[in-house]
Amino acid sequence: METTTAYIFGILTVVAITLVITTVIGIVKILKQQRTIQSINKELESSNLEFHRSISEIYQHTDNKVNEVYQHTDSRVDKLEAKLTTKINK
Repeated sequence: METTTAYIFGILTVVAITLVITTVIGIVKILKQQRTIQSINKELESSNLEFHRSISEIYQHTDNKVNEVYQHTDSRVDKLEAKLTTKINK
């Protein structure tokens, strides 16, 4: 009877140790996945910010170029107006 009890306790001990080891391995894998997800999330946020910054720079550059074109056109129209005014007044 003692051998049967010892045998059963031995089997239960092996099962308990296996469950503990499996649980620890599972927890370690979950923690690694969480770190990986956090790392990917940080990279994604960084890329998103860089993308929006680039888009803002493109809009700013485009606005500057449009303003330069307006200024150049306005300058040429003013010169043409001045020439026509002097020719008409002669």
